[in-house]
Amino acid sequence: MKDTIRIWRSPHSDFATDYDTDLMDETCTAVDVYTDEELSGIAKNGFNGIWVHAVPHHIVSALPFSELGKNAKTHQKKVNELIAHAAKYGIDVYFYLQMPRAVPLSETEFWENHPDCGGTMYESKNARSLCVSVPRVREWIENVSREITETMPGLGGLFLITASEMPAHCYSHRQRKNDPHFAIRCPRCGEREPAGIVTDIILAMHRGIRSKSSSFEFILWDWGWDMWGYLPPYRKILDNLPSDFTLMTTFEIGGSLDLWKHPRMLINEYSLIFPGPSDKCVVMKGYADRRGMRSIAKLQIGTTHELATVVSLPLMDSVYKKAVRLNRMGFDGFVGCWNFGNFYSANTVGFTRFLTLKRTENEKNELASFASDYFPGCDGTKTTGAWAAFGKAMLSYPFSMPFLYNSPANYTLGYHEIYERGSLSGISCGPSHLDAVRGDDLSRSVVCDTDNGLLPENMFPLDEVIEHLEHLAEHWDKAAELFAEAVSGSNSEHAELELNNIRLIGTIWHSLVNTYKAYRLRLNWNAGSEKKLSALARKELRILEKALVFTEKDRRQGFHPEAHARLFSPDHIRRKMDRLKMLYS
Repeated sequence: MKDTIRIWRSPHSDFATDYDTDLMDETCTAVDVYTDEELSGIAKNGFNGIWVHAVPHHIVSALPFSELGKNAKTHQKKVNELIAHAAKYGIDVYFYLQMPRAVPLSETEFWENHPDCGGTMYESKNARSLCVSVPRVREWIENVSREITETMPGLGGLFLITASEMPAHCYSHRQRKNDPHFAIRCPRCGEREPAGIVTDIILAMHRGIRSKSSSFEFILWDWGWDMWGYLPPYRKILDNLPSDFTLMTTFEIGGSLDLWKHPRMLINEYSLIFPGPSDKCVVMKGYADRRGMRSIAKLQIGTTHELATVVSLPLMDSVYKKAVRLNRMGFDGFVGCWNFGNFYSANTVGFTRFLTLKRTENEKNELASFASDYFPGCDGTKTTGAWAAFGKAMLSYPFSMPFLYNSPANYTLGYHEIYERGSLSGISCGPSHLDAVRGDDLSRSVVCDTDNGLLPENMFPLDEVIEHLEHLAEHWDKAAELFAEAVSGSNSEHAELELNNIRLIGTIWHSLVNTYKAYRLRLNWNAGSEKKLSALARKELRILEKALVFTEKDRRQGFHPEAHARLFSPDHIRRKMDRLKMLYS
């Protein structure tokens, strides 16, 4: 895949845009993160692009909404500095954006001057959408897009999300026409289909961008388009567009996998367990080819929501298959991470190496050869066997949307609240990917949310979660011992860090088993529960002693770039140990 798009980003660059000032946006701060060392590392790992989160009404000032973008000149200056610096390493800069982002109600001057341009209210964000059904909003979108290409001419391009994520247009968050559960609250857009709104946005941007540049990479991401009931290849949107776009589709979403005791499990998120491509990915690639559109894949190389606070999930069989199949399908590139899963490891190095291949028949030999190069002195054949064993162990992972987004997996090593005596408080443990206040209610991680399109067979009840995690932990430990033996002859830092990462992951699986067992005890608290919880706490302390050693060896561990915080650290682990000792000494 020579000279193709290979986009990455630093885990240290802050994705958030909810600070008191937009001067803390990534478009202002990224230039300080992407040092020579950072950019050199990205290039050496085989990537030629980085992506930066941009908010349209922060980065430019455009008519007819001149009240917005008061600090635009500063954003543009910082972005242009980043573009020039990255270019020295052969790296292009791309924006990720949503258009148009909802405008905060605190922008009083704007809303006083343009009250008729407002659409759906997003109360939780204290913001209101710009209604795309209003001609002046479409005019502004076109002018903003023109200004982006004119004021930051060195940009490699941008990729656009038009559904889900941040509040944006009137249909951006699951609102549907004639749906009482997700009613569209804008009377203008309520008369229209979401596809029409999205098409208006894309075409307005297209007019603005192409008026200044024919080479700017305008990437359309199909993320979230199915939430309106549309099916791939989303012809209600794409058939109305010219072909000079690059279509980005997610490599795994829309697939299915036979998990332990759960055949044909829906894969509706990024996954390293499932190598892909999904049926949806194949359909979207075929559509792009028929239209003569460029196409790239969105995937996660390092890790996923399956376990996001470790350096990597060492599922090299899957990494190999992803790379080879991506190349064989003829994609024009990929975005290899979201705002997490972007530390370097065997996964990243192996993936870019395997991109040169198109056939999978020699998988074992290729993996063994890579292992011998990456871990000099190791037994390549045994290392390959250990990687395969990790993949088999992960088939016991309770893959479901409730578990991915709400389980304590990412922070269990520091999570002591579940070990308190007595019945549950009912306070939620919070989302898995954010640095939230932690309660003791884990019910959202084991409950099927049918409104999200999950079928009953796509949920894991509490007892099944525990059973699956115990099975996973047992088989992970066996694979870890195989890996330790395989790399015992290597004195390389790579071997030391990978083994440390693998052993840390093992402690997480065991800790997670204990967490859910503690939850089950407190869910059904009775006279005999305290003794059982005390025994569980002592067992957890032994696990934490091991985890502390592994976490201290690698300061990357526990960090979740989306939260921009360590969800577990040596201090978190020590505090948990102290609390358990105090409760059950």
